[in-house]
Amino acid sequence: MTQDQAAQNLYFKYKGDKRIWIETGSGTGGGIHHAVNANYDKVYSIELSKDLYDVCNDRFKNERERVTLFNGDSLEVLPKLLEDIDEPFVLMLDAHWSGGVFIGEHQYTFLPKEISSLIKCSEKFTDSTIVVDDMTNYIHDTAWCNSIYDLVLKVKPNATKEDYVLP
Repeated sequence: MTQDQAAQNLYFKYKGDKRIWIETGSGTGGGIHHAVNANYDKVYSIELSKDLYDVCNDRFKNERERVTLFNGDSLEVLPKLLEDIDEPFVLMLDAHWSGGVFIGEHQYTFLPKEISSLIKCSEKFTDSTIVVDDMTNYIHDTAWCNSIYDLVLKVKPNATKEDYVLP
């Protein structure tokens, strides 16, 4: 199985009966593409970089009914977006610098801020799923990984930890 096929499987794995996919960190639109292919009815994606937002805006111009893009900081945009969502969803947290054209803070410092910004809307997460991308980058930093999981538990007290490693 290729890494792309494994990534696509992840989008189906967490879908269940959820119709909404939300992601932070659009990048060049790979996640949006997988969410559309997994038949989510609505896909929301937040991107800090104006250039990458423009790439995605052009790439998904024929998916306007299903794909809504935001150019901004997920710390501000995500809590506001969640105010208007009243059904279970899958949230992929992937808004961090990862080299090249990707901008923003390093995951090590940004992810705790991003999860903390969700605590005030924890009631939205009862039946929703939170996926944190790129955690395997820190698999050997047990203390940091545990601190992230502790933050997730503040947002979603019934969360269970599951590692999903792509090939």
